[in-house]
Amino acid sequence: MDSDDELPDDFGSDSEEDEEDEELEIEKKSGAIDHSRARDKRAAEAEALEMMERRPGPAAGSKKKKAVAQIEEEEGEEEEEEEDGLETNILDVGDDDFTTAPDLGLIQRRIKEVVRILDDFTRLRKTNRSRTDYITQLKKDIKSYYSYNDFMIDTLLNMFTPAEAIELMEANERPRPVTLRANTLKTRRRELAAALINRGVNLDPVGPWSKVGLVVYESQVPVGATPEYMAGHYMLQGASSFLPVMALAPQEGETIVDVAAAPGKKRKRKKDGKRGI
Repeated sequence: MDSDDELPDDFGSDSEEDEEDEELEIEKKSGAIDHSRARDKRAAEAEALEMMERRPGPAAGSKKKKAVAQIEEEEGEEEEEEEDGLETNILDVGDDDFTTAPDLGLIQRRIKEVVRILDDFTRLRKTNRSRTDYITQLKKDIKSYYSYNDFMIDTLLNMFTPAEAIELMEANERPRPVTLRANTLKTRRRELAAALINRGVNLDPVGPWSKVGLVVYESQVPVGATPEYMAGHYMLQGASSFLPVMALAPQEGETIVDVAAAPGKKRKRKKDGKRGI
C-alpha cells in the first residue's frame, strides 16, 4: 500500500468535522438551563445595584463599584467554566468539593447520556474524548448517585455492560415485594390464598416456578399478625430463599444443616440443678 493512501476511519464513516458539529439534545437542554440561571442571577444583581444607588450617603458609591467589579469577575469565571466543560456535560469537578450538595438530577441525566454514548461509542463519542474518559466519569457519577464503593462499581462494570450495570443498580433501588411461603404441612397454597383474600389481602402466586409462594401487593391487615400466620400456616420469606430448598430437594430421613441460620439460644440444665442459658 502506498504511504499516501488514506487509512480507513476506525471510528465510523462520518468526518471529524461532522462529529464536532453534532450537538446532542441533552447538551442543548443543559446549556439552556445554565444560561437561564446565569441570566436570572445577573438580573437579581442588577436589581440589587439599582436599590443600592437609591440609598443615601457617600458609602453607596463605593459599594456599587465593589459590586460591579465582583459581578464582572464572576461572569469571567462562568465563561472560563463553559469553555473548560466537556461537550457531553462531563465536568471536571474535584472529589473534595463538599461546599454544595450534588445535583442528583443532573448526575442522573449525565449517567444516562454517558451510558448511551458507551453503547454506541464509535458513532456517538467526541473525537477528543477516549473511552477511559467516559468510564472514569461514569464511575464518579455512580459513586455519587448510588453510593456504591469503588470495588462494587468495578465488579459490576467488569461483569456487565454499562447499560446492564445501571439497570441492575436501578433494580436494587426498588423495594422488594412482600412474599409469603405457605406451610404445606398445615395448609394448601390455594386454601391459604382464599383465606387471606377474604381478609383484604391482594395477592398472586409468586410465579410458575414455585408451588408454595405468594406475593402480596397490598393488604388491609398486617400480614404478620393474621390468625393464619399465628397458626403457622405461612411465614414471611423472600422469594430468593425458596431457591436453596428447591435446589437441594431434601428427602425424608435426610439431615439438613442450615449454616446461615442464626445461632439463637438454648437452655440447658446445670449440674447444680439450676437452669441457665
